[in-house]
Amino acid sequence: MNFAHRIVPDSFVASEWDDAWSRGWFRMRQSLFTTHFLEFGRQFHSAVWLRVALTGGEPDRTFLHLKKLNRRFRVAIRPTSGPSAPQEALYQKYRNSLAFEPAPTLRDLLLGDDTETRFPTWEVELFDGEVLIAAGFFDRGEKAAGGIISFYDPAYQKHSLGKYLIYLKMEYCQERGLEYFYPGYLAPGEPRFDYKRSLGAASLEYLDLFTGGWSRLSPESSTPDPLAEMTLRLEEAQNRLEALSLHPVIQRFLHLDINLNPQVRGMGLFDFPVFLDCYPRPGMAPSLVIVFDPRDDLYHLLYCRSVYRFDFPGGGEGVFESDLLSVERSLFSTSDSGELAACLAWFPLPVRG
Repeated sequence: MNFAHRIVPDSFVASEWDDAWSRGWFRMRQSLFTTHFLEFGRQFHSAVWLRVALTGGEPDRTFLHLKKLNRRFRVAIRPTSGPSAPQEALYQKYRNSLAFEPAPTLRDLLLGDDTETRFPTWEVELFDGEVLIAAGFFDRGEKAAGGIISFYDPAYQKHSLGKYLIYLKMEYCQERGLEYFYPGYLAPGEPRFDYKRSLGAASLEYLDLFTGGWSRLSPESSTPDPLAEMTLRLEEAQNRLEALSLHPVIQRFLHLDINLNPQVRGMGLFDFPVFLDCYPRPGMAPSLVIVFDPRDDLYHLLYCRSVYRFDFPGGGEGVFESDLLSVERSLFSTSDSGELAACLAWFPLPVRG
């Protein structure tokens, strides 16, 4: 039932890597992870995974423009032996120009605490004369590849080198017969990922959380947003319950990525990004909660308990953060908010709180 997972593979198998990408898994240092929801500075977003089909189609106009714009720069693509000193220095220059805070070092981003990579990683570098001005890394499977990072000297910002590096990765993979390139995710409402909407626009696809399959993402269509749908459906349930003189509260869950933490591996903690606290009690963790799951298009009434309470009080601004939660039992499921309200109204008062 969890949305977020993380594993550390014992070894690399190219076909298994292809399968992992196709199910929305991605690289995190020397582990693989998947998630469908994100939180940046207490702002919550869906994670909409993308891929570009590399076979067939006309040359991308954006790539042709960037090739012309950047034709004087020399390109080098090869298997990486690990981040070099010039790459690390360039990454730090790039990192210092950002409004958000990425990994402290390039080595940490790629390797974490390990000394070498277990993945087949390639690097792409751009040189202006003999000066390294941009670099990026990607992993290669059997029939697909996935981007890791692209960074550049901020002095060359007008050259769109971050996007150009991604196109160079895709061109390299296409020329070697690979079928898909996975550039990561979109986060509706978070502008810094919006550039990915134009990557290989004619063959861009997204992972549909409801079907588990890939669907076309046309330039004219809006970006799918499961979190917005979940919130809308919970508001519908909230209105139904308020009509019965109940007073549930919609909460965003700050610890939606808790299952990516190795310290809780295997515990399968509650990680819905938004939920309805049926009987809110000040200073208390919720016990009966309603969630809407876009994977099965159903409401679920869950009995939860706190497994850990943080020192800070939490609360406020509709964000719940004071406790980690575990689902003890699933009590009822339905697609109809009216049925859900009728079920909840039946619960005797002692159970309610």
